[in-house]
Formats: sequence, C-alpha cells, structure tokens
Amino acid sequence: MGDGCEGLAAEGVTAIAVDLGTQTLARDVEITRRALADARAVSQRVVLAGHSYGGMVISDAGHDADELVYVCAALPEIGGSLLDTVVSPELSVPADTIRSGDDGTLTLDPGRASRTPARPAGGESGAPPAT
Repeated sequence: MGDGCEGLAAEGVTAIAVDLGTQTLARDVEITRRALADARAVSQRVVLAGHSYGGMVISDAGHDADELVYVCAALPEIGGSLLDTVVSPELSVPADTIRSGDDGTLTLDPGRASRTPARPAGGESGAPPAT
C-alpha cells in the first residue's frame, strides 16, 4: 500500500487512505468529507490524519471527526493560504534547511532541521502560536 494503512491494520486499526487529487482544496475537502461519512457509518470513532497539504484539508473537512492529527502539516491562519505558510518567516522552514535530491525529492537537512522550532497547533484560530 505505501500509505501507512498496513501498519495500522497490523495493530487492529481499520484505516482508509484518501487519495487527494489536489486539483482544488474544495474538491479535496469534499472527497475527505465523503470518506469521513463512510468511516463513521462503520465505526463509532473516527480520527483524521493529515500530512503536509492534508493538514489544510482535514482542518476544513474534519468537523465531524473525533480527533484531527497533523503530521508535518500545513496549517495556515484562518482565511490564509498554503502560500502564506511558505512565505511567512514565523510559519515556514528556512530555505537553507531544505535539500534537493538528485531524484527530485526534497528533504530536510538533519543538522539544520533540529534547530528549526516546531510549533504545535493551538488557540481557537487553529493557527500555530506566534513566537
């Protein structure tokens, strides 16, 4: 699978990976809401996890979930965009922390990433607290 569901299944947890098309945020939110409704129909407890851009999706789609889990996720201010998190010095990772691999992947430089502060989501706005 490659989506993390197999590890959860090994622990006895039913998991569904939602394939986001990333054509529009609104479309991805709708796809996730449908998956949430399907999961709710067969389970009493539903937890949504969002990785990267998926953080924006679950923030909008997850009002009926029991919990939201953000994994290295984008979480802009209410009304903000993903671009806002990239250009904001308070919310983004410094450019010299990102490495570009020969295969086109982007990773974080371990030596620099350890000095980049992580901020938990907080407050009623859902946005990371200002530092």
